[in-house]
Amino acid sequence: MSTYIFTELFIHKCYDEALESLSSSSPRLLEVGGNTGMFSLRTKLLFPNARILSYEPEPANYRVFNDLIQSNRLNDIELRQEALGTSNGKIHLNINKKNLGGHSIVDDFGGASIEVALSSFNELIIQEKPFDLIKLDCEGAEEQILLGLEPMVAKKIKKIIFESGVPKKRLQMI
Repeated sequence: MSTYIFTELFIHKCYDEALESLSSSSPRLLEVGGNTGMFSLRTKLLFPNARILSYEPEPANYRVFNDLIQSNRLNDIELRQEALGTSNGKIHLNINKKNLGGHSIVDDFGGASIEVALSSFNELIIQEKPFDLIKLDCEGAEEQILLGLEPMVAKKIKKIIFESGVPKKRLQMI
């Protein structure tokens, strides 16, 4: 899976259009679903002065991401080991044994789950300085987060990119 993610980000450059549209040389980004840190690494390659706040709840991915930060001496990346959703508390993270980037607080794979900390996306956006770009790739929780946006929170969001597993017909209704 790491090879797939690397290819997606560094070869196919799937996020480059969104990143290159940023007007600041030191943009502030929020990443929901940091996985092993490849998006942050790509962002720092394009914007060495970027400031990134990343959330990754799965312990092994969190450790790999943290090692990536340390071994590459990446500055201005704050990594938090928790999930973001529509409330605060604890939640079960369903472990996807086939995909290290596919763990989900929404989808159940019929296997193991672990309890992780959960923070409110709305509260985070209210408390933090505005982000130049928000990237949501949180394996099915994107729809909950987007539909749960409070109007005053939505007004603070400049740009958002997200992975959608929502069927096209459902997206047209939203």
